[in-house]
Amino acid sequence: MAKARRSILTGLQSFLCFITLDMLGSIQDCTVQHTKLTEYVDWFMALPELMAFIAIIILRGLTKVPSLSDCWSANLGNPQIIATMSRNRFKDIMRHPCFDDRDTRSERTKTDKFAAISAMWSSFVTNCITSYNSGRHITTDEQLFLSKTRCCFLQYVATKPDKFGIKFWVACDLKSSTSAMSSHIFARTPVVPVGRDCPRT
Repeated sequence: MAKARRSILTGLQSFLCFITLDMLGSIQDCTVQHTKLTEYVDWFMALPELMAFIAIIILRGLTKVPSLSDCWSANLGNPQIIATMSRNRFKDIMRHPCFDDRDTRSERTKTDKFAAISAMWSSFVTNCITSYNSGRHITTDEQLFLSKTRCCFLQYVATKPDKFGIKFWVACDLKSSTSAMSSHIFARTPVVPVGRDCPRT
């Protein structure tokens, strides 16, 4: 790890320790293949576009702009986001991400409910473990990630602001808040209160 730290000089190099070029290439291939088969035969997304798309997502999380449209607005817009990609192109890419081979997903879901993203998620967690040395103090807790996807493991938590989402156990370095380990949690049965509908995509 000491040697790795000395070789990492930029934010991009650090990012690629967690989400590697192989992972990005797989996302690109799966997304383009899926979109061409389901919507647009001529649709394409270059690898730099995918990286720019992810960069905007990260920057949105850091700047906490209220809505997606505001990121490109005259008053609240972020100059870095505006210079990186047009709003229409960002929305276009956001509609199509795919993280696995759709042709084999139905078979894989028989043994893995998380099949649509399982391989990519496992790689990310492994990279978090191998690329970051946590401090002496680690905190673990449940975290509900907002999701509007209709799936068998979507959970409802009345005490959370977003209510519906996918629940994870997350272990983080107490000092830096960097994720050291994460695991998804599946409810045995759909946890949705009477009178409430699951959100629709």
